[in-house]
Amino acid sequence: MNIIPPNVQPRKRDLAYYAQGAVNAVHASLLPITPESNRRLAICKACPFYSENSKSPTTGSKSCNLCGCPVEEKVKIPKMTCELPSPHTKW
Repeated sequence: MNIIPPNVQPRKRDLAYYAQGAVNAVHASLLPITPESNRRLAICKACPFYSENSKSPTTGSKSCNLCGCPVEEKVKIPKMTCELPSPHTKW
């Protein structure tokens, strides 16, 4: 679910992006763990950019060191994808 209009000023766009991330994290916290989310999490944990020690500033959960996404929440949202730039994209 994307709530950010494309013509928003950069500073406001950053705030909207942060807010959308918070909404997605809450949404993901309500979703069950599925075989697909377990598969995605295993891929992330094998990635060199993943660290058990890094924490997302929005959720406090483990995050990707390159893009900063909250991995444990993001893997549970079916429409989400790994946002690492190519060739690092994982799923």
